[in-house]
Amino acid sequence: SAMMRVLEIASGLGISLTFDPNPRRKSWPDPENAPQTMLPFIRSASILKLGVGEPDTLGMTIGQIRSEQPTDSVLVLTDGSNGCWYWYGEAASEPVPSVAVESVDSTGAGDAFAAALTLRFVEAGRHIGRSDVEYTTVVGALTTTRQGAMDALPDASAVNDYLREI
Repeated sequence: SAMMRVLEIASGLGISLTFDPNPRRKSWPDPENAPQTMLPFIRSASILKLGVGEPDTLGMTIGQIRSEQPTDSVLVLTDGSNGCWYWYGEAASEPVPSVAVESVDSTGAGDAFAAALTLRFVEAGRHIGRSDVEYTTVVGALTTTRQGAMDALPDASAVNDYLREI
């Protein structure tokens, strides 16, 4: 109910949303209702981030998810060290590989990825391209190189330094 209220307020104010549902069947009193509960967020989010197994958890295909999203929205499907795929508007992407790092702790990597993606989307005037997604994969990967979610977050200079090296 709190999330629905946030959705109502954001929609009323014209605020874009990033939605990373992390659907976990064991977190729902009635797991069969989870997909229907998440549908209003899928339909409203400018950015939707899902893990590679999450469309199955929602009982939906990528095509079904895309058909529910606004046409100017982004869908990113992440697969950890295997990289990700993204869809923006009518275009589907080829895989975007992850970057090789010595991972210590994956806590917060997905959240860092989603935050960086949101930043790039906003900075580009509600558009996303391959270079933006490549940037976000570096943010997610670098977040795993140190212990903890907050202390491990790289700043822009660390990400740009890494990008110059590869």
